[in-house]
Amino acid sequence: MIADEMGSPINLPTVAATAREIAALGNWDGQAVSFNKTSEAKPVSTEGKLHLSSWRLLLDLGTLQDGEANLAGTARKATARISKSRAEKLGVAEGDLVSISSDQGSLKLPVEISEMADDQIWVPRNSIGSQVIANLGFVSGEVMVVKA
Repeated sequence: MIADEMGSPINLPTVAATAREIAALGNWDGQAVSFNKTSEAKPVSTEGKLHLSSWRLLLDLGTLQDGEANLAGTARKATARISKSRAEKLGVAEGDLVSISSDQGSLKLPVEISEMADDQIWVPRNSIGSQVIANLGFVSGEVMVVKA
């Protein structure tokens, strides 16, 4: 077993022995725990400020693509994804540039209108033109100012 190989034996020499051990626990016969349903908290967003969401794309500025220009060339272009109603509030259309800024810096990216919450903006974390940590000084979850 893996635990034995790692030097931390759990005294379950076979899968069958493990299954017997688990079966010996039996079914739960206690009282079921009740959960109270609560209403979902809505993030508060002031006018012009959005909550930044970000993640790495499969093909980005990662070091495993160094020297692989053809592979890196197939990466998606970095865009700032916002909701349709947020785009209308900002007066921007698909492809227009928006400026995403923090106290430490800013990014300028073309808009991609997506189905998402009105108080959110999503940008790729480490792509050409969108290096969130280097440009904005933090990752996801911070409040950002977005100007058309």
